[in-house]
Amino acid sequence: METVKPFLLLSFRYIAIGIAFAFAHSATADNATADAAFRGGDFAKALAEYRSVAEDQSAKAGFRGYAQARISLLYQMKWDGQDIAQAAVWAERAYQSGNPDGMVQWGRSLLYGWGGVPKNVTKASQVFEQASALGNTTAKRELADLYFSGSEVPKNETRGASLLREAVDGQDSEAMIELATRLYHGKGLPKNISKSRALYEKALEMGNPGAYRPLGVLYELGDELVGTKPDHKKSVEMYLKALEFGFSDNDGFVEWRLGEMYRDGLGVDLNKSEACNWFLKGATHGHDWAQFDVGKCYLTGDGIKEDEKAARTWLEKSAEAGNLYAQTIICNHFVGGFRVGTLPAKYVEWCEAAVAAGNASAMSNYANRLENGVGVIEDVKRAVALYQKAAEKGDTWAHYRLGFYYGAGTVLPLDAGKSCKHYQEGAKDYRGAQEGLATCYDDGAPGFPKDIKKAISYYEQATSGKYSANFSHYRLGDLYYFGAGTERNTRLAAKYLIRGATQKPGRLPRAGFYILGLMYEEGDGVPKNDGDAFSNYMKGAEAGHLGSQNKVGAKYAEGKGVAKDINRALMWFTIAAANGFKDAAENRDKAEKLLKPMEISRAQKLAKEWLEKHPSD
Repeated sequence: METVKPFLLLSFRYIAIGIAFAFAHSATADNATADAAFRGGDFAKALAEYRSVAEDQSAKAGFRGYAQARISLLYQMKWDGQDIAQAAVWAERAYQSGNPDGMVQWGRSLLYGWGGVPKNVTKASQVFEQASALGNTTAKRELADLYFSGSEVPKNETRGASLLREAVDGQDSEAMIELATRLYHGKGLPKNISKSRALYEKALEMGNPGAYRPLGVLYELGDELVGTKPDHKKSVEMYLKALEFGFSDNDGFVEWRLGEMYRDGLGVDLNKSEACNWFLKGATHGHDWAQFDVGKCYLTGDGIKEDEKAARTWLEKSAEAGNLYAQTIICNHFVGGFRVGTLPAKYVEWCEAAVAAGNASAMSNYANRLENGVGVIEDVKRAVALYQKAAEKGDTWAHYRLGFYYGAGTVLPLDAGKSCKHYQEGAKDYRGAQEGLATCYDDGAPGFPKDIKKAISYYEQATSGKYSANFSHYRLGDLYYFGAGTERNTRLAAKYLIRGATQKPGRLPRAGFYILGLMYEEGDGVPKNDGDAFSNYMKGAEAGHLGSQNKVGAKYAEGKGVAKDINRALMWFTIAAANGFKDAAENRDKAEKLLKPMEISRAQKLAKEWLEKHPSD
């Protein structure tokens, strides 16, 4: 619902649609021809006829004043090029002739400084007082606005309300709309929705289409205080009428409301496509919420073809208008595409605004950007501080990240108990937190006694979905393979280890490849396959797993799953021994006995090169 705005120019729209209430006076015999031409839309003829009366000194003053006021009105219209200067000249003449409508137009000339007339609010109010005393309801409205605003006239809301009510009693539908608007907003008058609605409805009964838009709002919202329920079907009707009659104010509000109603199926059949079309119309007129909603349409592809570029364009427009929700979406969704330090200043400003407003998701997402240096300079300390604030508001991602920092003892002090508590909250939504909580029960922590069954339950949760936690796959495989704290089940072990080994992103921990190698070598839980055994041992070996390095050497020595190659066997035994694997030293010595000195030297050189490229951790 809009606030009360001062009337600046009497537009052609009001004249063409609301001619019945543009002037309070009836046409006189002397002006009958001109009035007929005016009503028929022949404004050139009307101007000529009014002018003949206005310039006829033998005509009665009342007739001349009426004609002069009409001429002023015609010059304000844009039918043949607006001429405000001439409008002001004829308004002054009509005022001097004592015509109340002319007084109003001359008062407006003084009030707004039309047509080169020096602005004089005090004199304008005096002119309005004269017209008001003659019963002119438009003058009462102008005076009421001055008293309500207190602009260069002493503020007197009681007097303003009294004048508006007098105009309403005079059946002035514009006064009804203005009084209704003030009652709706409680501006200068006690808020009263039911009286506001009654006045809008009365104005509409009198043929004033300016009531369509506010009635659309009132029917949409209803009034719980007086028990009036929303009437969405009627609301849609009012909004469409406002557009039909040109009373939507072209600010996109009406289109936005229609979009919301089609989106939610209120008063109309739910239609996401139609909703997005209305949002787009409202967005084009500059309404920030319509821009926000059509941006979401393009972002999600819900009701319109997905178009991230268009989504970004409209969300930026909404954000530039100060829409905090648009700023938050941009911060959450679009910041990740920028290199370190390249985030546009306005994006930083919007992220900071969303954070300052206390939006938990904005805090959490911006913290994630700061934590990883995505688009902004890395600042882990501030990221953690934002995570703490977001966690206080219940953000589960923030809890997950705090669980990590307390568990790692970086930025925050090492505290396994706090780490596990945060993981517990984050586990409601995030697999990483589910895995963290599983390790709490797996290892035992303050407040989280060791419980392998609970650990397995959370590890299994962490392995669900497309991108699941790889450590959880390994740990489940490890627990089921060795039967540690649970019944041994190599079939389940294989399931988790194979899935963890093949999925992306990430990689199965190296010990997991070693276990898989054992399973394929022994045919335990999977079909026996020396090739697959060697392949998994090699993955573990390249990742630095000592047992896997020794096994790769053994497979090369035996020629199982790979062509026999004592040179390669010696290389891998040497690597494993250098890394501290005891059995590998014995195997290395055995392999050296099978080779010539030159072959031994070559294998040692390869091992040295590998170790230099892959320092042990």
